[in-house]
Amino acid sequence: MSLQRTLDSALRWPAFLLSLFILFWSVPFCSLTYYIRFLDLKTERRGDVFSWAVGMKRWFGIKILKVGDRELFRKDCMYLINHRSWGDFLVDQYLTEGRSTFLARAMVAVAFPFFMTVIMVMKATMVFKRGNIPDKEKFNRWIDSEFAATPQTAIAVYPEGHRSTMTDSLPLKRGMLHYAYSRKLPVQVIIAANKEAVLSEKHSTARFGQTIWAGYSEPMFPEEYETFDKFMDKVQATWNEEWNTVFGTKPEGLRELVCQDPKLLTPLHVRRGVSTIIAVVDICFLAIMYYSLRMARRVSAALGPLEAPLLALLAVYVTASLVRYSRPYDGVAASARKGKLAQASATQAPPAPKLAASGVADVSAATINRAASLAAEPGDPQGRQ
Repeated sequence: MSLQRTLDSALRWPAFLLSLFILFWSVPFCSLTYYIRFLDLKTERRGDVFSWAVGMKRWFGIKILKVGDRELFRKDCMYLINHRSWGDFLVDQYLTEGRSTFLARAMVAVAFPFFMTVIMVMKATMVFKRGNIPDKEKFNRWIDSEFAATPQTAIAVYPEGHRSTMTDSLPLKRGMLHYAYSRKLPVQVIIAANKEAVLSEKHSTARFGQTIWAGYSEPMFPEEYETFDKFMDKVQATWNEEWNTVFGTKPEGLRELVCQDPKLLTPLHVRRGVSTIIAVVDICFLAIMYYSLRMARRVSAALGPLEAPLLALLAVYVTASLVRYSRPYDGVAASARKGKLAQASATQAPPAPKLAASGVADVSAATINRAASLAAEPGDPQGRQ
């Protein structure tokens, strides 16, 4: 391993741990700075989830660019979003203007209990236990009741089923698309590139001040398709097309995506619940920080004459980490250089493949060309993503 890679590997920890700390305590970070106006009980039309997303976007210094001219579909629908990493949590609610209630695994609530408790009170997530669902119709009725009880206007799902930082998509799962088809719920594909640059739990890296670029498909309406298979083929083809467009686009020259507060009609009981639970979480945060700082001060004082030099070294280490991991990073380029994209080292792309009968296409010529051009660029100093 080169000296540069060794240094980068050593420097990644402070930035990564700080990002996890901010995400874990994201509600106090956004409420104590009053991005979330949790003390306001009078305003009926509001976007508390969107306010949280705006706060996180600014805390992490994320810039989001728009690919293409299509807009977010703002009526009742289902959003299909690509799943890259934990960085998705910081980006996807902004991309959907805080309109979504996300289908989330129970383990997410275990990992981020304070954040998930508040999001559940906001009615912005549906928590389920991952695994085989024996009674799918019962599960669908549960989704019906959860969706009917939320002020959110959309269900957001990750149809690939797993996180992946590859630059070619995983095949789509059919379960929630069956739900959308049976309920005649319009579907829109949202693809975003470089989300793993913000936070990648797989590689224990986090970066501040990163750029993401994203695109929206045209909405698809289930009632326009005679059978589910035809609908599924259309969704898969649209997903492939949007994926290849976004991942085949360089961010230079794209305009910034500015999303708007949805101003969703929020019942008084939800507003009261949000205000109460955020106040409780904020008090917990402040108390934990107070006693943690007191403990840190005692440990520091016990170092005696070593206190000053060790604290100086720690400050230099943390500063170096934040400087190094605030540099622009292109995860698409890094994935291509690591050989995750088929034929990334090819100098010429083969003809774009046709959509298979199953609805799954190979990587498009545009994406291969993008990867081929990136493969020739200087290597990632960290050599990880």
